[in-house]
Amino acid sequence: MTTDFNELLESTRELYAVLEKPEKALKHAKRLVDMHPNSYEALNLLAAILYELDRDDESYVYYSKALELEPNSVEALEGLTSHANDLGDYKSAILLANRALKAEKSDPYTEFKENPEYHQRLIAQVYIEKAYALYHLDKVDEAKDVMLNQAKAACPLENELFDEEWEILIDADGDDD
Repeated sequence: MTTDFNELLESTRELYAVLEKPEKALKHAKRLVDMHPNSYEALNLLAAILYELDRDDESYVYYSKALELEPNSVEALEGLTSHANDLGDYKSAILLANRALKAEKSDPYTEFKENPEYHQRLIAQVYIEKAYALYHLDKVDEAKDVMLNQAKAACPLENELFDEEWEILIDADGDDD
């Protein structure tokens, strides 16, 4: 990939994740995909932005394309896991989450390999989505183990997040009664 592409990819990530300007980032991400339609990194970024903007159908398409190009893309697998949960397809969410966790060591994405904070944040989201799916399949004990034991062991930088997410999950369930 060219230096221009890499610079645009990085600036788009910054617009989206750091500056929290997804609408602006969307324009850049579309340009990235136009420049390199076979870049799973650009496809994942576009999918993530679209998902945040509640354009879920489009997001799903781009995560799927990214996964087709890179079957070990944890980011694409995590995005598809979120989609499955959103649709109430909890069994598929669990399968995708398990696949993401298995792909963790073979994901070739440089940022994923070299940035421990990013790596743990993404893996943490996979564990959260898996626990969410298990919980909604009435596998509460298994969900709790995933969220409060397995996830904490795998992602120590995110331990506080797991406690918060577990509380949100059980509080939200109590609101339905």
